[in-house]
Amino acid sequence: MTASLGPLLREVTTILLDFDGLVCSVFAGLSADEVADRMRQRIAANGHTVEVDWETESRSRSRC
Repeated sequence: MTASLGPLLREVTTILLDFDGLVCSVFAGLSADEVADRMRQRIAANGHTVEVDWETESRSRSRC
Protein backbone atom coordinates (compact mmCIF):
# COMPACT_ATOMS: atom_id res chain seq x y z
CA MET A 1 0.00 0.00 0.00
CA THR A 2 2.81 2.45 0.78
CA ALA A 3 4.29 2.10 -2.70
CA SER A 4 1.02 3.30 -4.20
CA LEU A 5 1.32 6.60 -2.31
CA GLY A 6 4.35 7.66 -4.36
CA PRO A 7 2.43 8.71 -7.48
CA LEU A 8 -0.25 10.35 -5.35
CA LEU A 9 2.19 12.43 -3.30
CA ARG A 10 4.76 13.19 -6.01
CA GLU A 11 3.31 16.62 -6.76
CA VAL A 12 2.35 17.44 -3.17
CA THR A 13 4.35 20.15 -1.41
CA THR A 14 2.39 20.39 1.84
CA ILE A 15 0.49 17.94 3.99
CA LEU A 16 -1.59 19.01 6.98
CA LEU A 17 -1.91 16.54 9.82
CA ASP A 18 -4.16 16.35 12.85
CA PHE A 19 -1.83 16.10 15.83
CA ASP A 20 -3.68 13.47 17.76
CA GLY A 21 -2.99 9.84 18.38
CA LEU A 22 -0.07 8.30 16.49
CA VAL A 23 1.16 11.55 14.95
CA CYS A 24 1.31 13.15 18.38
CA SER A 25 3.78 10.51 19.55
CA VAL A 26 6.34 11.97 17.13
CA PHE A 27 6.40 15.04 19.37
CA ALA A 28 6.29 13.20 22.70
CA GLY A 29 7.96 15.18 25.46
CA LEU A 30 7.75 18.52 23.65
CA SER A 31 5.39 21.24 24.73
CA ALA A 32 2.71 22.41 22.33
CA ASP A 33 4.56 25.75 22.23
CA GLU A 34 7.78 24.09 21.08
CA VAL A 35 6.03 22.09 18.38
CA ALA A 36 4.19 25.19 17.13
CA ASP A 37 7.41 27.26 17.13
CA ARG A 38 9.27 24.59 15.16
CA MET A 39 6.46 24.34 12.63
CA ARG A 40 6.31 28.12 12.15
CA GLN A 41 10.09 28.19 11.66
CA ARG A 42 9.85 25.39 9.10
CA ILE A 43 7.06 27.15 7.22
CA ALA A 44 9.09 30.37 7.06
CA ALA A 45 12.32 28.56 6.13
CA ASN A 46 10.52 27.04 3.15
CA GLY A 47 9.60 30.49 1.87
CA HIS A 48 5.99 30.57 2.99
CA THR A 49 4.30 33.37 4.86
CA VAL A 50 3.67 32.89 8.55
CA GLU A 51 0.47 34.79 9.24
CA VAL A 52 0.65 37.39 12.01
CA ASP A 53 -2.18 35.77 13.95
CA TRP A 54 -0.25 32.48 13.89
CA GLU A 55 2.53 34.20 15.81
CA THR A 56 0.19 35.73 18.36
CA GLU A 57 -2.02 32.70 18.87
CA SER A 58 -2.43 32.05 22.57
CA ARG A 59 -0.49 29.02 23.58
CA SER A 60 -1.44 26.20 25.88
CA ARG A 61 0.99 24.49 28.20
CA SER A 62 -0.18 21.01 27.34
CA ARG A 63 2.12 18.32 26.04
CA CYS A 64 1.40 15.83 23.30
